[in-house]
Amino acid sequence: MQFHKKLLLLAGALLLLRAVFLVLLPLSDPSEARYSLIIKLMAESKNYLEPQLIMGGEQVPFAGKPPLYFQAGGVASELFGVTLFAARLPAFLAAVLLLAMVYLGLRKISDPVSAAAAVLLTISGGFFFLLAGVVMTDMLLALAVTAGIFFYMLFSAETEKLWKKAYSIGFFASLGVGMLVKGPVALVMAGLPVFFFVALNKRWGELRNHAWIVGSAVFLLIAAPWFVLMAQKDPGFLEYFFLNENFKRFLFKEYGDRYGAGRETFRGMALVWFVVANLPALVLLMPALRNRWRTAFGRDTWRNPATALPLLGCLCITGFWCLTSRVLVTYLLPTAPLAASWIALQLKNRGFWEEKQFQTLLVRAGAMITVLLGISLTTVMLLGPQISDKMPEKFYRELLLRADATAELREKSFYFAEDVPFSARVYLPAQKIRKHPDEYYALSCQESKKDILCVRDKVIRKNGAPPKRRLLFRRGRWQAYAPEESKQR
Repeated sequence: MQFHKKLLLLAGALLLLRAVFLVLLPLSDPSEARYSLIIKLMAESKNYLEPQLIMGGEQVPFAGKPPLYFQAGGVASELFGVTLFAARLPAFLAAVLLLAMVYLGLRKISDPVSAAAAVLLTISGGFFFLLAGVVMTDMLLALAVTAGIFFYMLFSAETEKLWKKAYSIGFFASLGVGMLVKGPVALVMAGLPVFFFVALNKRWGELRNHAWIVGSAVFLLIAAPWFVLMAQKDPGFLEYFFLNENFKRFLFKEYGDRYGAGRETFRGMALVWFVVANLPALVLLMPALRNRWRTAFGRDTWRNPATALPLLGCLCITGFWCLTSRVLVTYLLPTAPLAASWIALQLKNRGFWEEKQFQTLLVRAGAMITVLLGISLTTVMLLGPQISDKMPEKFYRELLLRADATAELREKSFYFAEDVPFSARVYLPAQKIRKHPDEYYALSCQESKKDILCVRDKVIRKNGAPPKRRLLFRRGRWQAYAPEESKQR
């Protein structure tokens, strides 16, 4: 079997493994469960315009993100039912499309082996592998950013006029999709590398070949309608979304956040997250660049769109996020396919693809990583609920079974101490959950006398004593207590 086909086979095995765990891994609180709840509410209400969320016991509009991921999840829920598989499917399909974009783009501009190696290096990264099946917007954003950079790479390398226009339109379309996934940050992450590539090489004349009219029209057709409709529905939406969520969020600790506290780190943390997001691919940098650092970063590298744009993408995206202390590792996900592509091309330039020993080493390493990632996800699936209260799926299942099996509990509602987790609203019937705003533990115990009280272990430890009620059962890091009027046994 040809070397590049072996690499693609390993990448396919990793994708298949990730597909299996789409339904096996429990839903996790808070982020994944929050977005799953938005998808569930969208599918049930058929309101595909305005994402909704339940906070403090009330259903409210969610203006923190544009709707594309939630809409995709809603459509999947219409097709496959309101399930965890449907909520995670858009992220998985986005990962598949991203890998296809990397392979087809590098194959056209370079060679099949480098293309296949870039795909394997991308999907074998533990961080990318995990987010390929998580209910979050980041994989869809990574697809839009990667597609934008790759379309511009193809646009710059193409000589045939018709294809050049097509790639230009693809670039604009990718920006439009990015706007609908996460807003103007997509334009920054895809646009900065392109700007610096054009500026460094003084390729301003090339801009005349862009499909400016058609491309701009495509961008506006994709991105503008939703923002216009939301502005008509909520006059304050544009100000909150663009000013608070996309500007003040990264400059000020208090920025008027409606949906939770932003996570503070320190300026420059993006460098750490870049390394995390690109392991183990970065391990290959040493053999790829040994004794040729000047060549790898020389003039030819910056002139060639195949090497310059992925490298500039990594530098610009990481540098941009270094400007703020409010940065998550997920923000660096778009660098994974870009770094993998650049590393693969450097390995090609060093002649590694012709060395049988290196081929064998890379195939064996890919097989080992596949096994390790499978073991890791299996461990999370089995031990996660035991060591963390953020994966309470088994607790919810037993809660429903116990309540349905006992006549005195069958009509009782579930009352969650302090606050209702987003995951509870995904797994449990809405009519079985007692709505209440966030409150103190003592008030939860007082207000839930006629309900089944659900409490995290850490809440009990924090407050010093369990409720003075009969313990129904404990599962993982959760406990359920009978109503106060329930008969003692």
